Amino acid sequence: MDYTMEELLPVVGKLTEKYTSLSSTSVTYETAQQLMGAVLYCLREAEYEAVKTGKNSVATASDTDLWRFYQQGYEVVLEKTARAKKVYDQIIANFRSFGNRCYEDTVIKGMPEFFVHYDARFRPQDHLLTLDYPILRPVGKRKGIDAIYFYLSCVLLEQRFLSKFPEAYGKAVLEHYHGDYEDLILNVVSVIMRNLVIHMMMGKKLSGDTVTADDTERFCSHVKNCDPQKLEEAISQLMEQLAGGPEGDRALFSYLSCDRKDFASELRNAAEYGCMDRMIVY
Repeated sequence: MDYTMEELLPVVGKLTEKYTSLSSTSVTYETAQQLMGAVLYCLREAEYEAVKTGKNSVATASDTDLWRFYQQGYEVVLEKTARAKKVYDQIIANFRSFGNRCYEDTVIKGMPEFFVHYDARFRPQDHLLTLDYPILRPVGKRKGIDAIYFYLSCVLLEQRFLSKFPEAYGKAVLEHYHGDYEDLILNVVSVIMRNLVIHMMMGKKLSGDTVTADDTERFCSHVKNCDPQKLEEAISQLMEQLAGGPEGDRALFSYLSCDRKDFASELRNAAEYGCMDRMIVY
């Protein structure tokens, strides 16, 4: 819904009273903007929840109605924050970064600060963190707890994937990709998943099968001659296998698929310019 300034000001006024503990109704322009943003954020949360549950938005004929609707949105924010914390607890129970510092700093060091300092009442629209570690599915325009909950949900999917591999394997793949991988801003899942898919495409096992120069040359020739759409489809099918097949983890498969187009493009470039060896741990 679109709200007029006339409708919003009484709600912002009530929130201002809470902000100043009734000691004043006067705040700085910056604080007034912040509180207006908080009201709009919670109203949108209430709207999304109403749509999700099939309920109609509350009427805005009176200040009381709109304040009540704002309060409903605030409760949604609190509930979503609690759910995000549960997701985070699942993540850190067995967190795997294979030594990548950006991953560790964002999830292990940064994320607890969010839950300590997040202000659901007066600054719900701010998520505080820069979220430097790049997930495969962009956060986009999401803000506040919506951004954090979305981000953590993606990280949880990554951890479900990474938990399948020994520490030594993950580190070997990443180190082969780049000697200074610990200090790079990269998506850990993408690098490991690509190595796995390439081995599967070549018909090679991760251990026991030696990938020769001839194998690589034949594979590069195959990639260069493959129709781009068919290459993407082949990659998608193998991603599905990594997620457990048609009856497996569909959420994980959907997440891995976000990298399909970029992976196919990089694979074609590697085949064209003779740098496939960077993508394969022999």
